[in-house]
Amino acid sequence: MGASWRPELQLGVVEGYRLLRNPLMWIAGVVTALWVAAYTPAINVDQDRYILSVGYALAVLGFVAIVHTMLAVIRSRSYQAEELLDVLPVGPDRRSIGHGMSAVSGGLAAAAATIVIVAMQGLEPSGQPWEAGAEGSPTVPQLNTAQLLQGPIAIVVACLFVVALARWVPSWLIVVPLFVLTVVQLILFGIWFGARTENPLTWMWPMTSGVVHDGWTGCGPTDAICELRVSGFDQTTPWWHLAYLVALCVWLVTIAVLRHRRDRTTWMVFSASTALVVALAIAQIMVAKDYVPGVIEFAVRR
Repeated sequence: MGASWRPELQLGVVEGYRLLRNPLMWIAGVVTALWVAAYTPAINVDQDRYILSVGYALAVLGFVAIVHTMLAVIRSRSYQAEELLDVLPVGPDRRSIGHGMSAVSGGLAAAAATIVIVAMQGLEPSGQPWEAGAEGSPTVPQLNTAQLLQGPIAIVVACLFVVALARWVPSWLIVVPLFVLTVVQLILFGIWFGARTENPLTWMWPMTSGVVHDGWTGCGPTDAICELRVSGFDQTTPWWHLAYLVALCVWLVTIAVLRHRRDRTTWMVFSASTALVVALAIAQIMVAKDYVPGVIEFAVRR
């Protein structure tokens, strides 16, 4: 690490330490543990335990992390200290990089929580059967490394998104759309995972279940059934998704830096990271396992 990067690293360490010792983060950890503990094999089928284990149980922890990051980025503006900081040799562009580095601490906290969550869920390597609507239903597969890393890196992406957003819209009011996005990620693309597998948005969001399905059938107030026809699990695309999330990290930091610095190097990094994000997004769509009509291996019922 060269001396020129020392201020950014120091700011990242300081802000990251503030995040980790925030009492709300610890409270969120306790809430997460209680939430996961409520899903026991004796009460719930393994679909719920699987969804929680691939990162969705980190929703509360992640929301606390992004709010803390938002407040850290706009702190100088809130205290009307921008003019004082402007006289420092480290400008707002480099401070944006420092705030971006602090997002790693959110990922570390999420990684620790993921280890606890997986241990509490206790999914066997061979998998446990889901509630099945047809004979020969597959079992919940062992989580691969990409799925285990998805949650922590998604938290880093969310924090970096906040850094970029707060740089361009420096107001605490951005917490409102952030809350809405968190709920959509948790409910629609998480616990409910109601979007069809073929929908590109499934893999564009930070977290995805990897369950290959055809969307919920019925589920209306007058419908007799409410079920999700599933044909298996996608074990390949999560690796591409992991690369996609890493590319998003670079892209979001660059967007934050562009708010105050628009030199040739910054634009080059932005262009390269944009191209990489688009390429990996397309790759995800191309390699994703599709649901095949008529080939229904089992159905999950609500």
